[in-house]
Amino acid sequence: MTPTPDLIRRALDALPDAPTHLFVAYSGGLDSLALLQLTAEFAQSHSLPITALHVHHGLSDQADDWVQHCQQHAMRLQLPLDVEYLEFDARQNLEARARHARYAFFERHLNQSGHVLLMGHHQQDQAETLILRLMRSAGLEGLSGIPEKRRLGHGWLVRPLLNQTKASLQHWLEQQSLSWIEDESNQSLAHDRNFIRHQILPRLESRFPKSQQRLAQSAHWLADSRSVMHEWLEEDLQHCLLRPHCLSIPQLKRYSPARWRHLLHYYLQRQKAPILPYKRWEAVSQLLAARPDAMPEVQWGHYAMRRYRDQLWIAPWHHFAPLPEGWTQDWDGHPPLHTPVGAFTAERLTVESSQETALLPGNYRATKRQGGEHIWIPHRGHVELKQWYQEKGVPPWERQRRPLIWSQDQLIAVGSPLNEP
Repeated sequence: MTPTPDLIRRALDALPDAPTHLFVAYSGGLDSLALLQLTAEFAQSHSLPITALHVHHGLSDQADDWVQHCQQHAMRLQLPLDVEYLEFDARQNLEARARHARYAFFERHLNQSGHVLLMGHHQQDQAETLILRLMRSAGLEGLSGIPEKRRLGHGWLVRPLLNQTKASLQHWLEQQSLSWIEDESNQSLAHDRNFIRHQILPRLESRFPKSQQRLAQSAHWLADSRSVMHEWLEEDLQHCLLRPHCLSIPQLKRYSPARWRHLLHYYLQRQKAPILPYKRWEAVSQLLAARPDAMPEVQWGHYAMRRYRDQLWIAPWHHFAPLPEGWTQDWDGHPPLHTPVGAFTAERLTVESSQETALLPGNYRATKRQGGEHIWIPHRGHVELKQWYQEKGVPPWERQRRPLIWSQDQLIAVGSPLNEP
């Protein structure tokens, strides 16, 4: 199938926001060159501004020459080219850090809803990705492959060429006598993707004609299945979510193990949490089955799951961090109260009501809990703060985070995490 600018139109028509500025990730390679040519032709006929983006990773001796090549081609198309120069420590995970830096550069340009980044991934990239993820024991999420579109920054990232073969793109460019960059690192079999590209896919193609197309189609169908499942899981989540970071264990246990595992995986993905290793799911199952008075914990990466009574708390480590020992701070009562572990509002108990009401402005002192404090409650008198926390269902770690608000020597209020019930 010969590529045409209509590929760009169809990709942009699928977005909820009308495009106001197009950005093209332009490495100078075959696929990005084809994308830039098609996008430039489309943008010209639709009077849309377009900017090419190039990343100088500094990992090849030819990187400077590639910048010059891209600049010359952008000038021929009368397009601006923005170049990002990166530096890496050779001891670091170069591939992961380069990808992170590259997308951070792209995201900085997408600062409005109508901004769209176009990337040149094609059918072979999709097939390679599916095989790679199969070898990494990926589930439905990973096997859905490279998405055709997704949010990035305030705009969108789209991939109009996912259904195009590399051969069709190359033939089209050759017809126009256009030249592109050949990155020598793409020939190294030390990289898993290159091994699949040069050793696996050709053998599959010789045995199963159109295997790349079939693999890409499978990824497409799996992506559809994922979308449907996400709709169901979102409904389940609304039944389970008690407050930010907190889910109902009794509600989770109403579902089958497969269903609550998918639900928790979906929730972690929404929170942009690191992937929970497969071997840790057994620990999660034990956590949900533990006694209500137990407080087990599952840790991975910078995240943790904790149980308190019938609540499952899932958050980054800093969410569980206590206030520093000896912490104290003057406060005028105007929310929020900023502390080393986050922002808080303050609620107090008054004579007029048994419900918390907002603290009036004044001269207060905020401290960390030391133990043994008492709080005055209408119609009950002074009650030990520990007992009040237990009655309120405040988890033990949260008790060490919440600031205590004092007026002179009287404890009058307790901090409540901002934006949480």
